[in-house]
Amino acid sequence: MSLTGILPGFLLITILGIPVIVNTAKIVTRRMVVVVWEPPLEGACPIDGYSVNYREVMSNGTKSEWHSVTLNRNTTSYVLHLKCFKEYDVAVTSRSGYEESNLSESKIWNFKTVRGNSTFYCDFKYGTY
Repeated sequence: MSLTGILPGFLLITILGIPVIVNTAKIVTRRMVVVVWEPPLEGACPIDGYSVNYREVMSNGTKSEWHSVTLNRNTTSYVLHLKCFKEYDVAVTSRSGYEESNLSESKIWNFKTVRGNSTFYCDFKYGTY
């Protein structure tokens, strides 16, 4: 939620809805990870687009910086190409005008990638689904 003062004594409240990731798997057996989310609930500000945010979680518990991919409002899924045998956090935020929902309020999907039947080389390239 974003609070913006417009006049002394008045407050304009802009409510940005938070997209909800529907993925729940703790283990992903492919390097291509499809992130799927539900749009924010009705009644929130009109959505202009989304950001898919992801970071690696190291074995000692430290976390890398967030990486972000910006998408248009008609998108509710995205394919990340990640490294195998790693742990990741993924979250989705929404944008409306110049505001973006707070990443710290987003549901974080945590999972580990393992190599399944695929023989593809794992890398950090990404693309749309």
